[in-house]
Amino acid sequence: MHFILSHKRVVKKIIALLILMHCLAIVTFTQHFEGKIFCNQTGKPLEFVNIGLIETDIGTVSDSSGVFNLFIDDRYDQESLKFSIIGYQSVTFLARELKNLQQHHIYLTPKTYQIHEVQITNSKRRPRRYGTPVTTNNHMAFAINELGTYKLWPFETGVLIDAKRQVLIRSVHINIHQLTFDKIQLKFNIYQIDEKTGSHPNSILAEPILVSLKKEDVGDTIYFDVSEYAIIVKGQILVTIELKCYEGQGIFSIRTELFKGEHFIRPSTNHPFIHQNGLPGIYFYGETVR
Repeated sequence: MHFILSHKRVVKKIIALLILMHCLAIVTFTQHFEGKIFCNQTGKPLEFVNIGLIETDIGTVSDSSGVFNLFIDDRYDQESLKFSIIGYQSVTFLARELKNLQQHHIYLTPKTYQIHEVQITNSKRRPRRYGTPVTTNNHMAFAINELGTYKLWPFETGVLIDAKRQVLIRSVHINIHQLTFDKIQLKFNIYQIDEKTGSHPNSILAEPILVSLKKEDVGDTIYFDVSEYAIIVKGQILVTIELKCYEGQGIFSIRTELFKGEHFIRPSTNHPFIHQNGLPGIYFYGETVR
């Protein structure tokens, strides 16, 4: 009996030791990386650069001084880390390579865009609307206050619009349901969809379009003149908005038809867009060009 009890104790100790060894084997270490992102032509810091591990929720955005802070477990050492922003060539390398960069400084190269001369086909006509306005009280919330906790969702959302002919976008419109924050900053994105392959959409903007809104200036519909950006589209395009930041306490939501139409969302730039039912009030006006 004494042998059996002793044997049981030994077995329990062995099992406990094996469990401990297994736990130690899967322990990972989280590293903190603080770095800065620059334009390699001007040397100026770049704000709002998206930094993230591809196909994960791990990521961050550079601040107004180009500084970023990123926490990565060493188990992601072999995963691809991407730095991207509209108007610049993206940079991708393995997460472990970030450790070897001097002062964690990243340099991005501006993209070059070929500018085509365009001609308005009929300057006497009013710009045509592309997309559908929404007047319902149903809505999609970007930021809400729940018991003092502010939640942002989705990170980016938009609608698919089909432009049969070449169109110069004049203005982008949003049907606002509610804005009670003191101030918010929105970012517009426009992506071209490859109709043959349906591959990941590519941004067609040469530079980010950021707009600040104050609650006292916002009515049922807001619009932004984007003529100066000379945005020309054709075919299927995805027009999206992101809530980048806000001041004060409150809610931001846009009117959405819940039972018809569709929209696309994604939690971060490292994820593909996800198709969802419901049509948010995002559309634009433009003129046919050739």
